Parts: sequence; structure tokens; C-alpha cells
Amino acid sequence: MIGMTKIRENSQYILGAFLIIFLASLSLGGLVGGANIMDLAIGKIYFMLGKDHPQHLTRYAGYVGDEWIERQEFERERSIQINFQRNNRGVDLDGQAIISAENSAWNRLVDEAIQKPLINKLGLKVSSDELFEYILGAPTDLQNYFISQGLFVDENNNFILSDYQDAVRNGNFPLLEDQRQNYENNIRRSLPARKLQEIFAVTGSVNDIELKNNYMNNNMNCILEYSYINSNSIADSLLEVTEEEIVGKYNDNKEESYKIYPARVVEYVYWKIDYSGIDSLYHTEHKDSIMDVTYGVMDEANISSLASSIKLVEGTKLDTMKLTLEYENLSGVPFNLGANRSLVRFAHDNPLNTISDIIQVKDGHLICQIIGETEIGFKPLDEVRASIKSQLIRDKKLDYAKAIIASAKEKALSTADIASQNDLIKYETDISGLLGGSFKGIGSSPTLKGTLRAMEVGETSQIIEVSSNAVVITMIEKDPFSEDDFNISLEDLRKEVLDGKRYSKYNDRVYGFPPFNEYLSGVKEDMQIGDYRSKIY
Repeated sequence: MIGMTKIRENSQYILGAFLIIFLASLSLGGLVGGANIMDLAIGKIYFMLGKDHPQHLTRYAGYVGDEWIERQEFERERSIQINFQRNNRGVDLDGQAIISAENSAWNRLVDEAIQKPLINKLGLKVSSDELFEYILGAPTDLQNYFISQGLFVDENNNFILSDYQDAVRNGNFPLLEDQRQNYENNIRRSLPARKLQEIFAVTGSVNDIELKNNYMNNNMNCILEYSYINSNSIADSLLEVTEEEIVGKYNDNKEESYKIYPARVVEYVYWKIDYSGIDSLYHTEHKDSIMDVTYGVMDEANISSLASSIKLVEGTKLDTMKLTLEYENLSGVPFNLGANRSLVRFAHDNPLNTISDIIQVKDGHLICQIIGETEIGFKPLDEVRASIKSQLIRDKKLDYAKAIIASAKEKALSTADIASQNDLIKYETDISGLLGGSFKGIGSSPTLKGTLRAMEVGETSQIIEVSSNAVVITMIEKDPFSEDDFNISLEDLRKEVLDGKRYSKYNDRVYGFPPFNEYLSGVKEDMQIGDYRSKIY
């Protein structure tokens, strides 16, 4: 009786909690990206269990933090990106190009979901007046469009800004209504993000030490001598890798590098349609002859099996592939067949032993049969042992090179004498260049630049790493630092360095905002992002 009483008491609290969640989901649903709180709560529970709620897969393409991305929203953005790429290429897109467009669509929606709270908080949405002024300014894309249409141009096809602005002010904007609406919607969508990026760009800063280092790297020359070993010249046989090291490396990296996703095992027959050497008049006849063979194999396969049917056709080869839902590595589709989500979806959406219809792939077509499946797991150690050993040997080579240089340095009387202690050590002298430049045989690195800036004439460095080299350097000559020249160039230098931190440019055209990109990457690392696309499309 006591146990039942406590159960009834506790059940009241549980029911009360569910009632609160239910009421909150009704009243607050619109506050979180159109999703309701119950959806989010259930979604998080399924996520922690490593599963996806079936109803969520029918409604959403994924989520970013507490905001759901509707499938309809993703599919609309995917269509935009596919049309954009098709217009740029001027040809139909292959499977890989379509996946690239899908990734662009997903990444844009994720970025927008992260940016939206900041845009709202900072009041960066585009007003009607701001939109009008933006269009009045004749942005480059509009200029190019009107020039291509022969509008607002002189006899030399130069854009006439005044004619264009008069038309805008008078309401004679020469775009169809749907064109104008689409353009304005795109500006309302993209301009707030651009303003946010500019705000982050302003936060870029530079101090006097950075400016002095930059000045020294690009204005002061030196003459060096150095002894070095390129670690790539060291024979693998000189290094030992233990089984314990291999197992440790495997365990450290297996989650990231050796994970095997659930897969469907598929047997297939591929017919490549190759017209080389065939007159164009006979292309249709050639393809029809291959299709006749294909239909014959498919008919027989539906009676027996694909493996049995190919025995009837001489020269036909049966191959196997393991197809995963994940987008990585073409989902397991062989490279020569190209990216093909239709093939992947067939393998995962049908029962075992199902035989496909003819599936179009790169340069031809195929028929396949689902013959098995594999569970999630990891590649066996024996399968990756050789690659792990090679990686460990590469890692050890630089330490081995440094040890040889250190031993030689102890015995040598000079930098030149270091090279005489071991045949692996090379020597260069009278090598000149800027402190921030690249030097013969060893290249450059931030460590090398910093070392050269700090060294005095006649000084010999400790062993430093430069790319794959272990190096000991002696400074033969070095330009003195000119405080006067530095001060004269300081303001221009500050602008140049600061500009480089704030913007990524090509031919003076800004294409990136490093401070904002760093912020966005940091948020993505900390935020829970669920991507359902591979389970749906």
C-alpha cells in the first residue's frame, strides 16, 4: 500500500511536468523556427540515444541548435543552388555537381540559422528605404544583367548610370514582377548577412609587434649558412615501429578514420556506352545493341538471379560494392560510376535480393541486386596496419633527423663541420634572401622567420624544424633594422596588415571575411547540428 501511494504521488508530478511541456509547446511553438518545444525535446532524446525520430525525418532536413530546418525549406534552397550551378555551367549537372549544390544549400541554411539571432538583435534586417537605396546604387549584378539585355547602355555598350537611376526613381524598373520580387527577396536575405560580416571585420586589430615583424620579414635581407637533413631522405628501414605503437594509433584514430557505416552489399553489372571510333550515324544502333543485351540480362535475373543471368552473356562481368547512406567517398559508389544517390537509395529502400531496373550512371548504365548488408563497426586493424605503420614512420623521421643533427652539432666546430659528421646532412652557404623568404633546400616556416628576426650576425641557432627539415643556421650577414624607415611606412603597413586580417581578396574583390568565418566555425563546433539529408535523399 505504501509503495502504491508513493507511485500515485510521483505520477502526479510526472503528469504535471508533461502537461507543462504540452502547454508550452502549444503557446511557444512559433518562437523556435516554426518548431514546437515538444519536437525539440523529443528530438534531443532521440539524438542522445543515437537515433532519429521517424516523424522528424518526414518533416525536417535537420536542425541547428534549437531551430529545425523544414524539408520544404531545404528543397527550395536546393532548387535555387541547382539552378545557379546549371546556369553557371550551361550544361546539365552530373551526380557530383548535384550533391555539391545540395551541400551549398544545407550550408547556407545552417549559416543563416546561426546568424539569425545576431541579425535580429543588432537590427540588421533590410528596410524598404535601404532596399531602394541599394537598388538605386546599381549593384554590379544588375548592371551586368541590363548590359546583357542592351538596356541603359550607350553605343559602346557602356552602362549609363543616370538613365538607370531615373528609371528606378520613376518606378520604371525594367524587370518582370516575379524577377523583381525574387531579386528583392534575395537582397533582403543576403544583405543582413553581409552587414553582419562587415561588423565582424571591423573587430580585426593589429598591434605594433605584428607590424614590426611584418616589416622585418618583407624589408630586411640576410645571408645564411646552414646544415640540414630532409627527413624524407631517411630510409624506412632505419626506424622501428612497435606493435604497441600501432595499436595505440589505431585506437586513437579509429572513431574518426576507420569507422564503417551500415552498408548494403550490392552486386552489379555495368555497361559502358563508348562511342569512340564509331561514326555518329551509328550511335543509336550501337546503344540499342547494348540495351538489348541489358534487357536480356535483366529478364533472366528476375527469374533466377543476377549472378546466374550474366553467365548467358559472354564477357559480362559481375562486380560488388558496399553502399552507405553517408555522403562521404561517394557513399561507396565506385569512382568510375560517378556520384549517384538514386543507386544508393535503391540499395537502402528495398528488401534484400531485390533486382533493380536499369539505372543510369556515368558513361553508361547498370543493373544491380541487393545481396546482403553489414553493420556499423570499424575497419579491422590488420586492414589498416600498413598505413598506420607508414604514418608512424613518417612522424618518427623528423625526430630521427633532429637526433642526428644534435649528435653532429656536439662534435662539430662550425656549421659547415656539422655536415661532415654524417652523409645524410646537407650544407648550404652564402644563401641570401629576405627574413620572411624561402631558402634553398629548406623552404620557409613561421618558426624560421621568427628565428631569423631574433638572430644576430655570427649567431648560430638551435635545431629548428622547417617543413620536413631539421636545420641549424648561422647568420652571416643581416640588414640592420631602420626605426626611421619603419615609422615612415607604419601607417600604410598598418592599413595593409589590417586589411589582410579583415578581408580575403582576389584582384581587390572581397570574397571572404576571416573574423566572421572564425566566429562561424567556432559556433558550429560548439553547437549541436543534426543533418538528416543522407537518411532522406
